[in-house]
Amino acid sequence: MPDLESTVIKIREALEKAYNSLLKRAGFFEDENKIRKPLAGFEEIRKKIEPVIEADKKLSNYDQARQKFIDEASFTLFNRLAGIKVMEARGMITDIIVTTSVKTGEKSTKHFLYISKHPEANLKPGQGINEMLEEEFKELSSKLPQLYNGYNHYGCFPLGTDTLKIINLITPHVVHEDCEICYEKHY
Repeated sequence: MPDLESTVIKIREALEKAYNSLLKRAGFFEDENKIRKPLAGFEEIRKKIEPVIEADKKLSNYDQARQKFIDEASFTLFNRLAGIKVMEARGMITDIIVTTSVKTGEKSTKHFLYISKHPEANLKPGQGINEMLEEEFKELSSKLPQLYNGYNHYGCFPLGTDTLKIINLITPHVVHEDCEICYEKHY
């Protein structure tokens, strides 16, 4: 069984690396003098991140504001995914959102079903994982607004491929015992 502390550290490091990469693609480099336009396709995420960094920058400086974004976004996503994992394990939710299975192509049941409904997601990095999670977070926000509300300034996703890496660190090659039931429920 993996050590809890080392697993949490790996997840945290992976999240921090993912958000650092996202910030760079959105044009926010480590050096404030190197801030530039976002890469194509990252304009919307920049619009979401920029006011957060600017507000935090007024309270400190650019370096601290940038690092705060990385820390808070990492903390937020980790807590949201860990919360879902706990709810799955305890049977508090019936849909399998993050626990992966061989039967669903190493994806969770919800991700598998999302791709089935949105086959174009297969062509995107992360295969629509962020979009599927966004839908699930919206649904969970009515029950747990403290954790899943959409108004959290740090509640954005890293790249889809990075989100999948994080999920695989949280739920490495686990076959959920109710997977067959979940799969049959939807087909």
